[in-house]
Amino acid sequence: MMKKLPLSILAISVSIAAIAQPVLQASDVAYTVGDSWTINVSDHQSAGPSGANQTWDFSGANINATAVVEMLDPSTTTFGSQFPNATVAQYIAIQGSWIYVDATSSSTNYGIANTTTAIAYSDREVMFNFPLNYMDMNNDSFAASFTSNGFTVNRSGTVTSVVDGYGTVITPSGTFTDVLRVKIEEDYQDAVAGTPQIATYETEIYHWYKAGIRYPVLVNTFFNANGQVSESIQYTDYNVGINERSSVIVGVYPNPTSDVLNLSGTTFKQAQFEVLNAVGQVVLIGLVNDGKVDVSGLSAGIHILKVTQESGETGVSRFQVIR
Repeated sequence: MMKKLPLSILAISVSIAAIAQPVLQASDVAYTVGDSWTINVSDHQSAGPSGANQTWDFSGANINATAVVEMLDPSTTTFGSQFPNATVAQYIAIQGSWIYVDATSSSTNYGIANTTTAIAYSDREVMFNFPLNYMDMNNDSFAASFTSNGFTVNRSGTVTSVVDGYGTVITPSGTFTDVLRVKIEEDYQDAVAGTPQIATYETEIYHWYKAGIRYPVLVNTFFNANGQVSESIQYTDYNVGINERSSVIVGVYPNPTSDVLNLSGTTFKQAQFEVLNAVGQVVLIGLVNDGKVDVSGLSAGIHILKVTQESGETGVSRFQVIR
């Protein structure tokens, strides 16, 4: 059966902490149709402490994989008609799956789908409400009934969230100040009707949100799927050395690489590329050749690839060179 995608400085004085505390509205961070993000997946690290005026340092995160996340109009997706209240379908290309949400006044999950199965929640899941303030809490239950491999499966669960910290988070993409951290704990089970079979799931996720970036700049995930544990962090590839937003989706593989990058996500016709190092210096330029870029002459480390199409549209992705 399809598992739910897990689906992101000490206070000097009370008065200063109160002034510095960020408050986020839906318009500051809510998913928006048309957005796309490159997400880097790294080994798990501790989420770090909760509290006011914290500094969370994930600058040493490596890259195990990259993924492109797109925000689509739900009506354009395969199962969109089953999620009439969703305003955005979050599409994860590498998994071929959609998460259907409404982020206009709350972060509400209406269900998920892959290419063959849709799980539409009869009782929606409210992750948290806007505005987001330090120490805000939310509790909700959710439920669904769906068919998987010819069996009826009944899902039920609870979700609890708390805005447990604010401050600065450091990722390989850069340093982000005035962020809020939201801790989300989710427990649910899938019971196969007419059988004793029950699968249990436990998720603990931390999201770091920054006003003006409509996707968490960092996500720290623990996921226990019926006894099988997976842990990771994901950080958003957001404009290090490049100020414009991407309008072309650019996926890269293998990542890390030692010689050649293969590009995916679109057709690259007469496309030019620039490679920047971690401090924004251009270290390589050229033309994309048959969807490939030769990076064999680059030094080891994190680099940024900027691709410009003949039309002028640009795409940005991050990669690592190893030696």
